[in-house]
Amino acid sequence: RTLWEDYGFLRVQLSPTRAHGVNSTQLRKYLTSLKSVIVALPQVEFVLEVTKETRGLSFALMDEPQPNLAFLFVSDELAKGDSSSSSAPPFRPPPCPHPGIHVGYGGALNVDNLR
Repeated sequence: RTLWEDYGFLRVQLSPTRAHGVNSTQLRKYLTSLKSVIVALPQVEFVLEVTKETRGLSFALMDEPQPNLAFLFVSDELAKGDSSSSSAPPFRPPPCPHPGIHVGYGGALNVDNLR
């Protein structure tokens, strides 16, 4: 709440991964508290990074999408900080067919390598 009230932040990107110092093995246990923050601050857009590591939390939040929550799909190699592990371009997940779920693509995903 302080970031919004005191500093005017309107967007928060959440990257709960080991690369960012988070013990991501039990992310789903934070589902209820994270959802309550998202609901309590409808004026703030929350962007959750989606990787293999965060999929449990991400997909659970997609079950009841909130209008101020977006999902950012990122290449797993880049999420781990390893941009040289593969010569193949990252794979873009198929668009989410569920209305109300906002998605984007980041990292090395761009207009030239989207499949």
